[in-house]
Formats: sequence, structure tokens, C-alpha cells
Amino acid sequence: MDYFLLSAGLILTLAAALLLIFGQKNSFAGVLQEKINRPVQHDIIALAGLLETLKVSLTEMDEKIQMLQYLLNQQKKQQEIIDLRLQQLEELLQLQPQAETTGPTRWGNEKKLNNRRQQVYQLFDQGLSVPEVASRLQLGRGEVELILGWRKAKA
Repeated sequence: MDYFLLSAGLILTLAAALLLIFGQKNSFAGVLQEKINRPVQHDIIALAGLLETLKVSLTEMDEKIQMLQYLLNQQKKQQEIIDLRLQQLEELLQLQPQAETTGPTRWGNEKKLNNRRQQVYQLFDQGLSVPEVASRLQLGRGEVELILGWRKAKA
């Protein structure tokens, strides 16, 4: 029995020594691996966060590009409308000198206006009231008063 206890103690001692040796190796290797993995894991997490931020930014940029494209198309349509209106104005300006030579001139209109004024002055000087002058010359009452007011302002 003594041999049995001695061999059991020896086996337990050997097992403890092996456990310490392999346990320390595994423990040291585990700690080392953990220290190596920690920065790598943090970097991977940081990179994943940056990747997600980049995806969101790219999506926002795509939306902004679409909005800019829409605004550019609207601006092109407005430019086409402006060009068309400018062309129409140029055509009208080209026609205007012809209309001035064929139609009544500005001086002709001024002669008519001066003649109308003289008629208002004459009728009023004859003693007619403003409503009577307006009805005879088929003018508005305010227009007759305006013409008479010009006369007072000149005097």
C-alpha cells in the first residue's frame, strides 16, 4: 500500500507539473493572442463604422446629385423659354421700324392731343361746365379736369 500511495502522489505531482507547464503556455498564449486581437478588433469595429458612414454619405451625395440634375434641367427649360421670348422680341423690334413708317407717327398723335386740348379749352372758355365738355367731346370727366389742370399749371 505504501507503494500505491507513493505512486499516486508521484502521479499527482507529475500531473500538477504538467498542468502548470501547459496551463501557463496556454494562459500566456491566450493572453498574448487576446492582446493582439484587441487592437485588431477595435480597428475592425472602427473600420466598420467608417464604412457605414461612407455608405450614408454616398447615399446623401447621390440624392444631392439627383436634385442638382433636376435643377439643371429646370434651368435649361427656363433658358429655352427665355431664348424663345428674346427671339420673339427681336422679331418685333425688326417689325417696329416698318410699323412706324406705315402707321401713325408719334408727331401725328401729339397733333391729335393738342387739337383735343384746344377743343377742351375753347368749350370751357365758352362757359360750358366740365361734364358738358366731357359729353360733347366724348371724354371722361377726369380727363377734362386733367387737361384744364395742365392749363392752370402752365399759367
